[in-house]
Amino acid sequence: MKRALFAVLIVALSSVPALIFRSRGGFAIPPSSKINSTTPTPNQSASAVLTNLPRTITLKQRRTTPIESGLPASAASIAPPPLSITLSDITRGSVELTIIDSKNHPIAGPVVAREGSVIPFTLQGQAFALKLDAFKLQTLGTDEATVTISASTGTNTSNQAATPATLTERQKIDKLLDAVATLDGAVFIRNGSEHSPSAAADHLRGKLRSAGSRVTTARQFIDSIASASSSSGQDYTIRLKDGTVIATREFLNTKLRELEQTGSTSTTPPTNSNGV
Repeated sequence: MKRALFAVLIVALSSVPALIFRSRGGFAIPPSSKINSTTPTPNQSASAVLTNLPRTITLKQRRTTPIESGLPASAASIAPPPLSITLSDITRGSVELTIIDSKNHPIAGPVVAREGSVIPFTLQGQAFALKLDAFKLQTLGTDEATVTISASTGTNTSNQAATPATLTERQKIDKLLDAVATLDGAVFIRNGSEHSPSAAADHLRGKLRSAGSRVTTARQFIDSIASASSSSGQDYTIRLKDGTVIATREFLNTKLRELEQTGSTSTTPPTNSNGV
């Protein structure tokens, strides 16, 4: 019995120095419990911008695709992807897309784009550009589009036109009518009689109104309204300021190609012409 009590007393006394030492802060936090030095600070997330540019990405229609920052995994895991791109249905060679930031706020679009369209946008104070490279139409499965994101070299992209593909068919028709009405020094010839540019444009507008829903695209406008007389079948022609005579169809097809390829609204007549 005495031996047992003595053993308990020895154990109790041996723990006293350790308790005193701990109370004075003598024990450090074990290394395994230290805060990991790689734990991100709030300020680090600000660096999650796009890197490894230019970068080509495949998007699927009717989906929102996150675009990773391109930073190392340890840094990229700090914040959600800095932006995402939403793609609608790909129809008639164009698609509507929207660029969204990490807070789900649109920073560009929705905008209608065609192959070759370039859409500028700004992310965390830096300028970038998205180019729609090509469509991949699938017989089975989901249609896709490939885009390339690159750093913008422009100093101010906020006021740039997104792309000529943003023009609707009605807007294209209106611009073709404006090209007719403002063709300086030209004379429009219809059924043997001469008319001023403004009178020619008014005549085409009247035919367009009469056509109603039968004419909905710019090419239909050129082919069905603006190329020939509906009563005689004779082609409309234009005598330019320098005396050259060209077919109205040729002039308008040239203007339409400019609108669809470059967004140009110039009314400079084509250099190559056919005499009538």
